[in-house]
Amino acid sequence: MSTKINVRSPFYASYGEPTPPSVELTCALIDLQGFSVDQFGNVTKPTPKYGTILSYTSSDGDFSDGRFATVGSDTSRTVTFTISIPPEFTNALDDTIDCTATATQPTFVCTGGVTTSGSIPNQALDTGGDTVTIDVSSYFTAGVDPISYYTITNNYPDYFDYTIDGSDLTIVSKNKAGVKNLYIEANDGDPLTCNATQSIQITTTATTAYTCDDSYLTGGIVNQDGSILKPTANGVVGDIKTSSGGTPITSVAANNTGSFIEWTLYFDITVPNGYSNTGK
Repeated sequence: MSTKINVRSPFYASYGEPTPPSVELTCALIDLQGFSVDQFGNVTKPTPKYGTILSYTSSDGDFSDGRFATVGSDTSRTVTFTISIPPEFTNALDDTIDCTATATQPTFVCTGGVTTSGSIPNQALDTGGDTVTIDVSSYFTAGVDPISYYTITNNYPDYFDYTIDGSDLTIVSKNKAGVKNLYIEANDGDPLTCNATQSIQITTTATTAYTCDDSYLTGGIVNQDGSILKPTANGVVGDIKTSSGGTPITSVAANNTGSFIEWTLYFDITVPNGYSNTGK
């Protein structure tokens, strides 16, 4: 964009491109598109126009590890996505925003196709880049058509990552310790035949004790009326305090000043599995 300004001597003018006004990031601006749930219950995450999807959940009783159970009739599914807020928005201090998307999961109607063969053994990795490679082809049996590809569902990217090369699945640990599931689905490419899914339980274990750096606190907010919404963490968030070792609180004084008030809060966190001080 260019702008022309005419001035007469002896007046002087200085000019710069205008800064776009800051606005609050809302779900309408995020505009989630592309969300779907297939007949096997697998979720295809939507693409936000702003921010990054950090996690998602659903209140449906058959939702587990980022997937739904199969259904006997078309079923509406609503999923809540937790999305990071970029710093250019006025509510960036809130860290995240929750937005919902709805899709219809079609009736499970497939027959034949791929089936499972035994189960994939549990895997144990140290945190910080430990790896294991599994040839998953021996855990599935093809039907009339050969298995053409595998689809991975990983809802715990902070715990482990993966690559798939043909039927060789490589799992790489990240920095969080815990016990989580990864899902692998074998597909023969025929939409009328069944896919088969195996879960892999992965335990990532830290070689050191849990510290505050391992908490990965996300979200949380102090509302205008003083009520406190706890953040999520790597571990169970318990008591809230205004000082380390202080008295637990559930709220602070309401803010009627018309401007932001900064609070420093302390959270008691129960250490998750995988650390030398687990449960403390």
